[in-house]
Amino acid sequence: MSMNFSNKAIKKQSVTLMELIVAMTIVGFVIAAVITYNLIGEKFYHSTSRQATVLNDAQYVIKRIGQDLKEATNTTNTFGGQAIITTLTGSTITYSLNNGNITRSQGSQDEVLASNVREFDITTSGKTAKVTVSVEIGETEKTRQESTYVSTFYLRNK
Repeated sequence: MSMNFSNKAIKKQSVTLMELIVAMTIVGFVIAAVITYNLIGEKFYHSTSRQATVLNDAQYVIKRIGQDLKEATNTTNTFGGQAIITTLTGSTITYSLNNGNITRSQGSQDEVLASNVREFDITTSGKTAKVTVSVEIGETEKTRQESTYVSTFYLRNK
């Protein structure tokens, strides 16, 4: 039994060098696009995370000052970003803005409440106190923004 094979019957199953180069180039572009997409996403995530932290810190400062103001018998706002609150128990709490950080000091305890703060102010008028905290968000000059939080608190003990 003899078999006759013609050239047409046998198909070549190999890949040419040119096809291999084209395929590798396409795969390379796809990998580069995926890596770029991931890097941009990661950068956006970290930037947004830092902004959220700064904004949460500003809200925390407002809340913390509000808690102290509710127990205040006297408030003194000094120039240079400092406010002194005297509570019902006679203790003195000092809030100060130094190098972009708001610090709460009571006795020998100092606690940094927020960073990236541009402005801090407590203004009292009669039985109310207005607290203003302005923070700076963004890493570069182009993306930098200022966000200001203002809250008014009723002073119970004044």
